[in-house]
Amino acid sequence: MSLPQTIFLRTLWGIALTLPLFAVVRVGLLPEGRLGLYGLRIALAVGALTCWLYSIAHLPLVLASALSFSKSLFLLWLAALFFSETISPRRLVLTGI
Repeated sequence: MSLPQTIFLRTLWGIALTLPLFAVVRVGLLPEGRLGLYGLRIALAVGALTCWLYSIAHLPLVLASALSFSKSLFLLWLAALFFSETISPRRLVLTGI
């Protein structure tokens, strides 16, 4: 299958599994007032999935797995940079572990 087909089917499968849960719990799908942020989150999630599947297809599997596992190292610093999160010594130790 091509990359766009894989992304579409994976997204469709996720929607098919979560929609019944929303119906049972009776939670609104999208609370009002933050539709732009939901759109951004969806776009970033699809972009991340695309990059991950592309890396599996075009890189050695060992390298793609190592990059996938190292994302917590990058997220710590990006959260500090963009969201003003504090990096405590505890977080540094836990990220190192």
